[in-house]
Amino acid sequence: MMKGQSQKNLAEFMAFKTKLMAYNEEFEEKAKGEKALVLLKDKLVVLGLEQSLQNEINKVDCLDEGISTKNLDDDLMGITKLGYAQAQDPLTKINIGDEGEDLPTFISQSLDKEVSNELISLLKEYKDCFAWEYEQMPGLVETW
Repeated sequence: MMKGQSQKNLAEFMAFKTKLMAYNEEFEEKAKGEKALVLLKDKLVVLGLEQSLQNEINKVDCLDEGISTKNLDDDLMGITKLGYAQAQDPLTKINIGDEGEDLPTFISQSLDKEVSNELISLLKEYKDCFAWEYEQMPGLVETW
């Protein structure tokens, strides 16, 4: 009788051990998942901070030095998505290419005629400094 009881206890112990090991594996998997979620959340926080920083840099680039940007918001600055700023005044499309060469760009309509003509001449003189084709921009990734 004692032998039968020992075997029953051993069987119960083995069943308990099997359940415990399964629970332990499940717990470890959940812990790995939770660690991955924490890492993902940390990355999202960093990306959000980088986005905010880039927006602030874009704001500062749009202003003269010494002007506080504390009270400026994205709407006032015309910042739309990912730090892209909208033009604050009407633009005129110009072609800085030679005859038959289409190299369009835009300049402000609010410039006086003399400044506008000087700017167009300068842009035409240095048009080879601009990338007009995707292939002229080394280092860019072709797929998103």
